[in-house]
Amino acid sequence: MKSLRIFKVNVNVIYYILVALMVGSSLFLGMYLGFLGLVSHQTVISILKQSPYATISLLISMLNLIVGYYLWMEKDVILRNRRKCRGMLVTIGLAQALVGNLLVVLGTIIGYVCTKNLSEVSGYQMSKLKAGLVIAAYGICLMFIGLIVK
Repeated sequence: MKSLRIFKVNVNVIYYILVALMVGSSLFLGMYLGFLGLVSHQTVISILKQSPYATISLLISMLNLIVGYYLWMEKDVILRNRRKCRGMLVTIGLAQALVGNLLVVLGTIIGYVCTKNLSEVSGYQMSKLKAGLVIAAYGICLMFIGLIVK
């Protein structure tokens, strides 16, 4: 924990880095598909028809974009409460581990460690429905990846 203090890492910084990673990776994949289409003189739709893996990656990146936008809009609510922040970090970490986004998983682990300084609000219950829906959506993407790899 001492090494984290050296870099002045707190949960706010980790939170913004996670949102930037999720949204940035989505935008990067979109730009990559556009560039690939430009170079090969094909439309993005024809590239997606030829490569099911690219289609699943695009689906995952759209989910990342939606979740990243939600996290950005709810940052004040999430960062106010330790239990909510930890619940969100565990949910995002599990969902990203399902699809293999290891940078975000590492960031969620570091963020979980850094949440010691947040206040604990009594009586808070994490929305299990939201967490379940996020993990289920990424699980469906993992299932599609498994079908493609066969």
